[in-house]
Amino acid sequence: MRKITVAQVITGFASAEGAGGSALFGIEVARALDKSRFRPILCGIHRFNAPSEQRWLKTLADEGIETRIMVQERSKLRYDMVRFSALLNQLIQAQAVDIIHTHVERVEFFISLQKLLHPSHYPKLVRTIHVNAMWVTRPLVRRLMNIVYTQLFGEEIAISQATKTMLDQRMAAKVFGRSASLIQNSLPLARLQKFDLPKQHQRFSPPRFLVIGRLEIQKAQDIFIQAAALVLQQYPEAEFWLAGEGTQEANFRQLTANLAIEHAVKFLGPRGDIPEVLSQVDVLVSTSRWEGFATVILEAMAARTPVIATDIGGNNEQIVDGENGRLVASENPSAVADAMIWMLEHPQATALMAQRGYEWGQQFTMERTAAQYGELYERLLREQKYRP
Repeated sequence: MRKITVAQVITGFASAEGAGGSALFGIEVARALDKSRFRPILCGIHRFNAPSEQRWLKTLADEGIETRIMVQERSKLRYDMVRFSALLNQLIQAQAVDIIHTHVERVEFFISLQKLLHPSHYPKLVRTIHVNAMWVTRPLVRRLMNIVYTQLFGEEIAISQATKTMLDQRMAAKVFGRSASLIQNSLPLARLQKFDLPKQHQRFSPPRFLVIGRLEIQKAQDIFIQAAALVLQQYPEAEFWLAGEGTQEANFRQLTANLAIEHAVKFLGPRGDIPEVLSQVDVLVSTSRWEGFATVILEAMAARTPVIATDIGGNNEQIVDGENGRLVASENPSAVADAMIWMLEHPQATALMAQRGYEWGQQFTMERTAAQYGELYERLLREQKYRP
């Protein structure tokens, strides 16, 4: 029986240096698909020339998974997307692609145009929405794209219930009778097990707090830094680590200097050893302004590291406040600082939360997620009635 060829579109293969969590998720889905039924082709939009990119390309080649880097040198975004679309069309024709599965919203407009131009022989389209925010600064574009997405994509997949609710409440979805599927984020079982490392120092001596993620407005490390200044007033020996890189790094460093807490804040840069980093800290803090279903929270739970996260869509599906972590108001440094101090002053309750988080997070395996995607791909191709 002919295998189903699925082209997974991701930002790139530099998972530790800027491609982001959605790219890593796309890579892991491709790795976990049943290779007796599916032939995945991973299509990275850009080349990053980064160490993790080279590691992933070698790993995937060793596993027999085909990869493509579509745009070798970056230019203006719209030109890159046009070049990407042309190269993707060549791939579709050469490799008889059955399904295009995108994890990158900014490329979906251009893929939609190709679907409009070639409706009869263009592959089925699937999109996974990784954040609960689409075209938030351009409401008119958002309304237009919602119509396009509901008509041209065979499936829209939400990674959290909050994102699914947002998708299903769109006017276009109601008019055209469309409902998004829900397939939550997860981690490969082998990767989950790598996080379960013994702590490398006595808990809370000294206190170490960690935030992981791209240094961008979305991740709100500015809130983390402001909270750090408040905690230091009571616990001057505390340390605050930021793992990641991004466009806001200079601004965050300046904020640290303005608050005179440079001695306590460490910018770790991009890290490919997150399990080891988590084993060296006491609490993982997620101050994001918006999220889908944060993988970093699953990673912290797998490491038995207590979690503080903002009470936003996705996060509040992973954490029950006071049970397996703490939820705090977003955009509120004082609330974050209070939760940090609470964990310092309640070590036994905090350890119990971490254990409950570990037990709860074990259900989210990539093997289960890939099986759900496989069923979705097969169903999409089996459908007899016309759907794009």
